[in-house]
Amino acid sequence: SRPTVLVSMGGSDPHNLTMRMAMALAGLDSVYRVRFVVGTGMKNAENVARGLVTLKKNYETVEGADDLSVEYASADVAICAFGVTAYELAACGIPAIYLGLTQDHAFSASAFAQAGMGISLGVADKVGDDEILHSVERLLNNSAARRDMRKQGLSLLDGQGAARIAADLATALAAARKPVKTA
Repeated sequence: SRPTVLVSMGGSDPHNLTMRMAMALAGLDSVYRVRFVVGTGMKNAENVARGLVTLKKNYETVEGADDLSVEYASADVAICAFGVTAYELAACGIPAIYLGLTQDHAFSASAFAQAGMGISLGVADKVGDDEILHSVERLLNNSAARRDMRKQGLSLLDGQGAARIAADLATALAAARKPVKTA
């Protein structure tokens, strides 16, 4: 019932972006529920989880999850380190704000932004915390933009890419197995 922001900075979060996002989003109105994914590969995961919930009363953790589909379904907006999660969020129609760990990630995230599925802020270590907070606030307060991003994600990513690749490979293999007719 409360608007929800999902924060996912990767299963291991090697750049400690989860805690950085917690600090950046501290100025977000407490009416919003902020859920942080604490990945199974995260160093000091227990300490990070404990630290998150003590920062603000509206901060919650998602720990040890193998499947985030329920979290995606309940999120109004997500902020994530660009990677597999960005694809999953887009396929589920969740408007997202992307942070790249590298310039290459930021470049890939910009393609998602250009396609209208989310907002790319660039490389994480070059983005200020105020910009992160304001981007989340703007997106939360713009239902039309969220609706458009949802529509774009659902229309562009259907989650069937692996099946299409497998079908193409099977077709190619079948074609390769056909005997070549010689004259």
